[in-house]
Amino acid sequence: MSDQDPQTLTPPSHPADHHLHQVLHSLGERVKELTALHNTARILQADPPSTTDLLSQLVALLPPAWQYPEITAGRIQLHDAEVRSPTYRATPWTQQARFTYGPGHEGLIEVVYLEERPQEVEGPFLAEERNLINSLAEMLHLHLERKFAEASLRQLSKVFMDATDPILIEDLSGRIQDLNAEVERAYGWSRAELLGQPITMLIPEEDHQEAEALRSRCKQGELVRNIESRRRSKSGRIWPVLVTLSPLTDENGHMTGIATLTKDISALKIAERQLQQAYAELERRVEERTASLQQANAQLEEEIHQRVRVETKLEEMIQEIQHSHETLTAILNQLDLGTAMLDSDGRISFLNNAAARLLGTRVESCLGRAWVNVLGFEQEEDRITLEHSIRQPADRRNKQLARLRSTVGQCASWVEIDVRDDPRNPEGRILFLYDMTEVQDLRARLSDTLSVRDIVGKSAPMQLVFQLIHELARVDSTVLIEGETGTGKELVARAIHYASHRQEGPFIAVNCAGLTEALVASQLFGHRRGAFTGAVSDQQGLFEAAEGGTLFLDEIGDIPLAVQTSLLRVLQEREVTRLGETKTRKVNVRVIAATHHNLAKDVEQG
Repeated sequence: MSDQDPQTLTPPSHPADHHLHQVLHSLGERVKELTALHNTARILQADPPSTTDLLSQLVALLPPAWQYPEITAGRIQLHDAEVRSPTYRATPWTQQARFTYGPGHEGLIEVVYLEERPQEVEGPFLAEERNLINSLAEMLHLHLERKFAEASLRQLSKVFMDATDPILIEDLSGRIQDLNAEVERAYGWSRAELLGQPITMLIPEEDHQEAEALRSRCKQGELVRNIESRRRSKSGRIWPVLVTLSPLTDENGHMTGIATLTKDISALKIAERQLQQAYAELERRVEERTASLQQANAQLEEEIHQRVRVETKLEEMIQEIQHSHETLTAILNQLDLGTAMLDSDGRISFLNNAAARLLGTRVESCLGRAWVNVLGFEQEEDRITLEHSIRQPADRRNKQLARLRSTVGQCASWVEIDVRDDPRNPEGRILFLYDMTEVQDLRARLSDTLSVRDIVGKSAPMQLVFQLIHELARVDSTVLIEGETGTGKELVARAIHYASHRQEGPFIAVNCAGLTEALVASQLFGHRRGAFTGAVSDQQGLFEAAEGGTLFLDEIGDIPLAVQTSLLRVLQEREVTRLGETKTRKVNVRVIAATHHNLAKDVEQG
């Protein structure tokens, strides 16, 4: 032994020694494989900050784990990154393992010999080495899948918390486990007060049995959608809602709880009552005209039949309103609230199915595209308005009503767009899209029931009134209507509104008689939270609510003198200042006033 070079010992020639040498060699290779797997697990657990750092550390583990490290090189390739050993080059002696991860991405781990190694019966690579590269690929696949799942969960949790309708998560016993911020605002209880409490505390006692029946249906796996119900706040206020219950399951399909979403339909109920009043008024007029024109010819009978058809259409419309509103469901893509998230460059990073349906497109075809290329508006000014709103700070934004262009197989639709900040990215934005098509149809039908045709009169003075109405509808000036109580001043005001270019905007009427100075100012101009006793939240005034439409001030002669000064400023400057604020807000509103006084005579008499 002393005459031999210690670096080049001759392998043993005895069969037993040869077998021992093979065992030791196999154990050494196994130790290298286990070391590579251990180090890979350690690197993945440490989770380097960048993909390049991660791949660089993994590539460095490859050569030492193979039989001939000195002639071994490796590379790892992902969809957006690739790292190679410094000596890597393509050769005929290659071994690869492919894997998938994320939304359709592919990855590759490759080990190459830079020169031909001594041939053995197993070929260039051992079976153990093939198993090792497949194990490394599986470990990297699982790591990347976990990273994508965590990112998706964070994004979906953000959508849940920022939803503009209340969403509650309850366990199978009916106790509240989670909630979004809108629940606190709508119900008045804090998050700490609600967690762990029975959900029945939010439901009027007389509705408990019905609510339990809905929960039982959901526990059977049914998605219970758009059921009309009621909710109760901490202050005792009760209001109507559409409720959607969605079963929640774990990865094994076992039910773990229920997601409950509620949509406030108070405004819808008001619209229904207005529609019913319009229907009752229409029916009364049909009966009056039928009684007074008993000798009418066939043309009159046809008119009566036409009115009956209108009544039927109104009844159908009421049914459509009761069943047409698709609201937000429990979470994520089951939400019927259209949601789009924009990055700092205005490109769409997230789009749910509800938004895709509104836009008449597919989610995958929108991701990564600029929003201006996805949201198609009928009017160019709607695009300009939304672009301006996205750039504005949050306190200067307003919800925007716009009409989308029709697509193949889909009619044009109305949407209300609410722009919110993305808390994760100061330059990012979240767009919430509300389907307002049926609401706009309702407004159009309501406008059809209120027109000059509803004012009956054939005398010469009435014809002059009709002519004056049409002339005033063509201009945007402030109008004063004088007349005794019951002479139809509000009918004239509505006729002017619905014959003008503002007919698509709101018509809001307010009676100024008998109201205190503070109450009139608060109603007309709005107030800030804390501006006076009872001002528990910010509230816009009627001037802001009537944006783009007409504000009818009945009994203007009874308005307090101090408020008249502020009202004059609004008429002159076209801007309002809420009580408790110094910031002015531009308004685009036409004012029509009415009084039963002869104001000129009152002024003359002092």
